Amino acid sequence: MSRSSRTRVGVFVAVSMLFLVAGAVTAADTLAVSEHQSPELIEVENSSNYLSPPAENVTRQQYETADLDVSGAIAADAARLQGDKERNRVEYELTRAAEPAEVAEELIAPIEHDVARLETKQRHLVQNHSAGDISDGTFVREVVRHEATAQQYRSIAEHVREEVALPDALGTRYGNLRGEIPLLPAPLSEQLDRATTGEVDPTQVYIQSSPNSFVLGTVVDETYVRQAVLFDQRDRAADDQFVLDSRAAPEAAFSRGTSLYPWANNDNFGPNIQGFGTSSVYLFSSSHSHGELRSYLDGGTTNPFYEYQQKNALSVPVTQFTQDTNNGLRLTVESTAPTGPMRVQVLGTGDTELSDIDVSINGQTLVRIDDGEDFWTIQPVGTFEVTATTPEGESVTVTVS
Repeated sequence: MSRSSRTRVGVFVAVSMLFLVAGAVTAADTLAVSEHQSPELIEVENSSNYLSPPAENVTRQQYETADLDVSGAIAADAARLQGDKERNRVEYELTRAAEPAEVAEELIAPIEHDVARLETKQRHLVQNHSAGDISDGTFVREVVRHEATAQQYRSIAEHVREEVALPDALGTRYGNLRGEIPLLPAPLSEQLDRATTGEVDPTQVYIQSSPNSFVLGTVVDETYVRQAVLFDQRDRAADDQFVLDSRAAPEAAFSRGTSLYPWANNDNFGPNIQGFGTSSVYLFSSSHSHGELRSYLDGGTTNPFYEYQQKNALSVPVTQFTQDTNNGLRLTVESTAPTGPMRVQVLGTGDTELSDIDVSINGQTLVRIDDGEDFWTIQPVGTFEVTATTPEGESVTVTVS
């Protein structure tokens, strides 16, 4: 066997082994894309809108704390270690190859295949959570494990693009990878990863799921972070409607983005549009006065299928101020928009300073605070109740609708 052949075989095995860390997928796991149902854009007053599935499709919303998790950290670390090993192996093979582009060509098909399999696993994870078949803790652990695997694919693909002079067609295929759902930047998933390994403080995350979508949100140090994925809005088989438009495809995609996010378009900094190879994915992004917006549009559906937002929670306008006083407690809720940042404060009205007050949303305890303290969380969808309860059982509840 020639050195070139050994190189190609070694790289193929390397990438295939990387995916095995994330778990096997059988042919029965293949999913059909559902009929497209237009997503909702939650309108936010004087700030950027939020991508969301139709409210009637949401089957589950809960809060979970990502904390040091030995088993989860071991699984994620295993994926990272295996990925680092394979990246080093790929770098070595590229360095010693007489024709690095040949190695890159042998590498692309396994990556494309395994990234598609990873997306299938993500879809099944969301379906299982939506159906109540797995717990919130398991969902977070699996999100972290998938992200650890995706990070390694991103690293390998980007290294090849940066270090190898690729022929146009091959360069396009590597460019297309950058628009695949598992390889899109996921800062919140990365934050949860660091929390489960103890690198950062425990992170409380809001989880929303439907059969074809999920939303994650958190507020850390007054920074609001949210990511949403709608799998059924990504249709690779459909014709790119932006290409078929009478305008240039980027112009048509940009127009669609500005219609979805008018505030981000009108803000001082202004948005941008970016394509990925020859794929039907377009990134509509804006660095605005409240933070950052990254929305990935699919040309087949003309809708966003992935969105990431980061905002200063204090910059998002409060739209509803709800307060009630009972049993020596005053509970105040400052809400903004569904799945947006929300601030809750508890204040004792008597002469005695209170402590260890449990605050819950719809019966799920989120935090324990003392008299006069407040905290940030994520506002759920629909009508909800916030309750503050003292150790003695005295409580006050406000309903937000």
